[in-house]
Amino acid sequence: MNIDIIIPTLNSEKTIERALESIYKASRKSSLGTIQILIADGGSQDNTKSIISSYKSDLKIKIVSELDHSPEEGVSNAFNKSESEYIMIMGSDDYISSDYFLAVDTFSFKDNNILFPSTYIIMNEDNVSRKKI
Repeated sequence: MNIDIIIPTLNSEKTIERALESIYKASRKSSLGTIQILIADGGSQDNTKSIISSYKSDLKIKIVSELDHSPEEGVSNAFNKSESEYIMIMGSDDYISSDYFLAVDTFSFKDNNILFPSTYIIMNEDNVSRKKI
């Protein structure tokens, strides 16, 4: 299973390192195929790009868009450039657990090919249950 992780960024120097580090740690535990990070940068003027570059020896990273008008446009552009069978969208201020891809590997996917790193909330009339992956 190959996964592209789309991360929109704009002046994200305070948060992007934690996001990339979490992906790096999770990918080291994973038996999944290729994990590629597609950065949709909106034209960062801080150290975001240099922090991203510092991870290029450890992670497969591509900057796929520049000067997007919104994070949504950047995600859309990156989505169109994705070539993997699965896509995960992650904020530059998000991070995942080191076991995240181990949990993903045990999922049974059908028609849903977009992964969201979050707590899933299921609401019904009686209660609310949460499942975290």
